[in-house]
Amino acid sequence: MTYACHYDVPAGPELYRQVRAAMGDEPVEGLVVHLVTNNDGGGLRHFSVWESQGDWERFRQNRVEPAVQQVFTAAGRPAPPRPVETEMEVVDLQVGEGQRAREVKLPAPST
Repeated sequence: MTYACHYDVPAGPELYRQVRAAMGDEPVEGLVVHLVTNNDGGGLRHFSVWESQGDWERFRQNRVEPAVQQVFTAAGRPAPPRPVETEMEVVDLQVGEGQRAREVKLPAPST
């Protein structure tokens, strides 16, 4: 079932770019959409929608956490603790014109 969450990290765009580069360019299994914005605290807010929570957990464990560790170690800093995630209920998801469309199983409406 579709899983969506958001979380904040105390890092700016440059550090984010380094982590993204460390994760590599391999396709991300189960990722539907990922959006990163600036937050009010000077860090970044990540929004993600996944085909399943398991897809997100595997990606976080196998790609995100090792990349974060690598970047912070290279900078001589300890890696930050895992951010607190806030799960979101997906009500609707649309893909813009010209974007690759794919079927996403949305949860049944709550009654």
